[in-house]
Amino acid sequence: MTFRPTAPLVAVAWLSQRVPGVDAARVATRLPRVTDWAAEGFVQATVIPSVAPVHSGDGRLAYVQVDCWGVNLAADGSAQTKPAIKKAAVLAENVLAATGDDVQAFGRPLAMPANYGPVRVLSVYPMTEPSEVPDDPSGFGRVTLDLAIKWSPL
Repeated sequence: MTFRPTAPLVAVAWLSQRVPGVDAARVATRLPRVTDWAAEGFVQATVIPSVAPVHSGDGRLAYVQVDCWGVNLAADGSAQTKPAIKKAAVLAENVLAATGDDVQAFGRPLAMPANYGPVRVLSVYPMTEPSEVPDDPSGFGRVTLDLAIKWSPL
């Protein structure tokens, strides 16, 4: 049985396959254990509730909040008090750059998880500039930006 793709799956697939420096192990809709991503940072995609998609035949539009995370771990595995904003900012800038990349080849199919139909991303537009989310009590560095992703099932 083949399932219909969802906006969160499409967002994660685009981020992991089309953004340099981000791979499938470093992007999801939820943060995994911090020890799994502390060295390189992590990208979290959250679909923002918006107007229901209109099925006009030319695709769907999803608004996605992208949170880029960085952390520096102490020897005991706890987060250091100084957030790793630089790690998070580098990831956010990579995401932003990928939205305008001329070699992006929008329209190429994305690999989807097993049993999900194929999709293609038609365009990705930044809706906000990357911005730091200050004063995270966890000691994590976080930079956030919003994207509009136009996609279509194949």
